[in-house]
Amino acid sequence: MKTTDARKLNQETQYELRKQVVRLKEKGELDNQAISEIVGLCQRQSKIDPPYRLIGN
Repeated sequence: MKTTDARKLNQETQYELRKQVVRLKEKGELDNQAISEIVGLCQRQSKIDPPYRLIGN
């Protein structure tokens, strides 16, 4: 599978990819690997934690 280096994309494209990843995560049906394959990013870049996990609650 070919992945995209999101660091080289413009900010608007990065924002759209983040929105797509968050939308897929909120459905809760897919894991990080499946989401990374759908979006075309490496698994590490598609790992976005929910805000409550970032705060530490």
